[in-house]
Amino acid sequence: MVELNSMIIAQIIAFLFLLFLLNIILYKPILSTMGKRREDIESQLSQAEKITENAEEKKAEYEEILKNARAEGKKLYNNLIQEAISKRDKLLYETNERLKTEIHDFNKRVEEVKRRELEQGENLSNVIADKILKDLF
Repeated sequence: MVELNSMIIAQIIAFLFLLFLLNIILYKPILSTMGKRREDIESQLSQAEKITENAEEKKAEYEEILKNARAEGKKLYNNLIQEAISKRDKLLYETNERLKTEIHDFNKRVEEVKRRELEQGENLSNVIADKILKDLF
């Protein structure tokens, strides 16, 4: 039969105390930080989805403008046809340039968010590694 002497009980108590300290010092802060980070990422993804939806709406507007410009071009004859084509081309160019700028800005923002998240991940990894090393030594 196994005897429970005072040394085994002391070791069990010390182990439970160590688990308690690790929970307070390490696990809870890490879980809290991860929760905040998850919320930030979800927020940024939500913003990215809104920007994507906005871009899709702009694209739909662009397609509608293009459709109207073509219908108007078909109704006009000879000189009016040339004038309508000229206006359409100008409008398409401006809309296209505006969309290119918005897409470029969107891509910049996405890259910036990626960069920040990677930096935060590296910082968090360093903090965790430092804490683990401090606890080990």
